[in-house]
Amino acid sequence: MTNNKILESIIKDRPNPLMLEESKFSFLSNFILDFCKSINCSKSSKFCNNCEDCKKIEQGKYFDLYIVNFYDGVVKKEEVLKLMEALKYSSLEKVGNKFFILQGIEKASKQITNLMLRTIENPFKNTYFIFTTRNKNAVLETIKSRCFTYKLKGQQDLVNDILKRKEIDPKYFDYLLISHYEIEEMLNFYDSKSFTKIIEFSIRLKDGKNNPVECKKNLNDFKKMTYYEIEKILYYFLNLNQNSIDIYRMINDIKLNINKTLIFNKLLDEIK
Repeated sequence: MTNNKILESIIKDRPNPLMLEESKFSFLSNFILDFCKSINCSKSSKFCNNCEDCKKIEQGKYFDLYIVNFYDGVVKKEEVLKLMEALKYSSLEKVGNKFFILQGIEKASKQITNLMLRTIENPFKNTYFIFTTRNKNAVLETIKSRCFTYKLKGQQDLVNDILKRKEIDPKYFDYLLISHYEIEEMLNFYDSKSFTKIIEFSIRLKDGKNNPVECKKNLNDFKKMTYYEIEKILYYFLNLNQNSIDIYRMINDIKLNINKTLIFNKLLDEIK
């Protein structure tokens, strides 16, 4: 079933709670917003994109739409509790519907998943829960069993067309594709100062690998970088050496805030 067919199906049936299994470049964010618009829109059986409620959701101005994204980093239980508390009260919007979107539920702590479980078992009125995952097998079984689950397909051809239309240098295509899951994040990264910084540093690191003076300078610069930037550097070298199990492991462990000197030394060992 195509993503459009899945969207048509859930617009018709309005499953709640909903779990979406994300593939790379499945345009998940647009899919979720379109579903939310369909529930609020009074001008169309699907969504019109022109009425006030559709525009509010599209522009991020709908006050009763709450998003928690575990892929952005560590999310504290207190942050989720605060949002969950807001769901108990009357809607701030006239249309009366509330949406709670939790991206990356497989990364949520046991405390948070148990809280979500209790909530979806006793849902608040006019409240829709949407969970997303990139690894369904890692999601708590009791959560999965209570959700209507759909798997979205990646749209690689569409992504390639977008990269060409944006006139992005083709030599960076593979790097950008391997280091991102969503097209919006990828384009924002390419347009940011971080992109140039990371490319220049990675080239310098590769060229100076066997020079002790350059290595010392590169280590000092490396330690000043954020873990987000370090992750992108790791992806740069993973793109050059896709068989490196150690680079894969370092990427998976980066959210644990591992010692930066240790990462640097391990990365040097992997650079060909």
